[in-house]
Amino acid sequence: MEFSQFSLLGAFIMLVLGVFEYAVLQRMLYLPMRQRYERAKVTAEHKLDPDMFWMMMKLSSFVAFPIIGFLFGDPVLRPLFG
Repeated sequence: MEFSQFSLLGAFIMLVLGVFEYAVLQRMLYLPMRQRYERAKVTAEHKLDPDMFWMMMKLSSFVAFPIIGFLFGDPVLRPLFG
């Protein structure tokens, strides 16, 4: 692995994709998950809090995606743009 502008570009591209993924999933899934969890709390049938799921989504979108983009940015983007 080499530290270059392609590595930074790969990290930036993956960060943008992670933000987009998080925004789409937040808009589509968060409200139904939260409503189902609150309804289940009334009957004491709730299981895992949806906030745990969203914490993992934030970790993957804002940390794991840019790291993967940084690691694979140079070998993937250098042949395309270099």
